[in-house]
Amino acid sequence: MSPDNDDEQREALTEQLGQYRAWLDAAAGLAPTTVTSYTAHTAGYLHWLANQHPTTALAQTQQRHVEGYLTALAARGCAGATRRVALHALRSFYRWHRPDASTLNPAALTRRPRSRPPLTSPYTEAEADAILAATATGGADGSSRPGLRAGLEPAVLATLRWSGLRANELCTLPVTGLDLDR
Repeated sequence: MSPDNDDEQREALTEQLGQYRAWLDAAAGLAPTTVTSYTAHTAGYLHWLANQHPTTALAQTQQRHVEGYLTALAARGCAGATRRVALHALRSFYRWHRPDASTLNPAALTRRPRSRPPLTSPYTEAEADAILAATATGGADGSSRPGLRAGLEPAVLATLRWSGLRANELCTLPVTGLDLDR
């Protein structure tokens, strides 16, 4: 392949990624970080495809190409969770690139990569109580914090512990959603 063809191919990929990103921004209803992630994963796939299968047109890609890319990510040490996000990105990309329902999405039938469960364990009751006690007194060293923050941190941690809310759910909880009397 000549350098001119390489430049043309790069420009075409860049234009296609720009169009895909614009579609994600406008139509997919995804968070900005997800749009950035999907675009980056798709760019990685398209570059891998161009290097590993230079004679394969995007319209002719198959499930084996998607699986090959995910295998290449695993060989680079990418975790299962990262490969799953890459697969979701490619499913989305092919939905955009091949909107005709009669055209096979090569990522659609690809199995989700496995990942190991996180190496974390929940706090014991005693550990959770110690954390709440430390925030109530101002910190592990017993120092106190002035102002609103001194009362806010124990309240936030206690709410998280006793309600089962996730941090993001608590952050987006409207004040009208609180029953302060209870």
